[in-house]
Amino acid sequence: NAIAFTYKWNNFLNPDKIIDNVSSEILDTYTGNYVFLNNPISIVKEGAHLFLVDGDFKSQLWFTSDTECFIFEDTGITKFTKDLNGKVNGFFYQADDLETNAPKVD
Repeated sequence: NAIAFTYKWNNFLNPDKIIDNVSSEILDTYTGNYVFLNNPISIVKEGAHLFLVDGDFKSQLWFTSDTECFIFEDTGITKFTKDLNGKVNGFFYQADDLETNAPKVD
């Protein structure tokens, strides 16, 4: 999928993961520190893209909607969550045999 996306070979993209353009303002609300499976991780913005940073591991987040994204290195789907005031308070992660919430800590 990464090669198909890079070269815009739309016929080779997985139809379940069509990339969506998300506004810079929305992406800014997702940056910060989270706790995922008792492990501190960060989501940082570089240019117009967000990246997951976990120690030495860094991977770009690819959005399929304003709230859902994935990374190419994993089969899971991430959905950002908000509190009653509309502030991002974490994300929900779902993979084959795992479902968990990761709270935002800053």
